[in-house]
Amino acid sequence: MRQRLLNFLACPKCQKELNLFILKKEGKEIIEGELTCSFCNKKFPITNGIPRFIFELSKEERKTQKSFGYEWKKFSEMLPI
Repeated sequence: MRQRLLNFLACPKCQKELNLFILKKEGKEIIEGELTCSFCNKKFPITNGIPRFIFELSKEERKTQKSFGYEWKKFSEMLPI
């Protein structure tokens, strides 16, 4: 992630400004770090140069994810190689 991209990012929860904490940088690229919301204090890691805006899934969303994963695996097993 480039530091200048911070101007285009906002907290997905409350749409407020994010603060950047850099752990590892290579040239202009931020490889590891953390984005923290200045309003709600929600934290988002930067891993391998990618900001991870991840939220906890609800019970229903986890059920859907599990079901879709099962069907995708079954479908891929049916495809000829």
